[in-house]
Amino acid sequence: MKLLVFGEHGRGFSVVAGEVRNLAARTAAAAQDIKTMVHGLQEETQTAVSFMESGVKDVDQSLKLTEAASGENQELHAIVENMFETINIIEQNSARNGETARTVTEVTQQMANSIAELAISSNMVDTTANKLQQLVGVFNVSNQR
Repeated sequence: MKLLVFGEHGRGFSVVAGEVRNLAARTAAAAQDIKTMVHGLQEETQTAVSFMESGVKDVDQSLKLTEAASGENQELHAIVENMFETINIIEQNSARNGETARTVTEVTQQMANSIAELAISSNMVDTTANKLQQLVGVFNVSNQR
């Protein structure tokens, strides 16, 4: 159905109507694209859910196998327990050895400080002895006159 519209307003209305038709066509195309994307996302989601369900079944089966194996391997469990106990003992010994090493370091530092003080004292004694020797020399010279 075609309406005949005269004048400037009619032409403007015709242009607007054409733009509305173009916009409606683009909106319909965009809606179709969105529908396609949503459908694709639904398919991917379903695939992911199936994959996760399969993974859960595999994990469940692995847990059951592990439980069965652990029930049959009590000896292995005992070995692992002994290994952890040994590691604990080694750790305690290492801590004690570390403490001993720190103590030795402190004592060594104290000894180094004492040696340095003795060296200073020794130098002072040497200097004092030299002065006394000079004084004795002066004293001897005075007595010989």
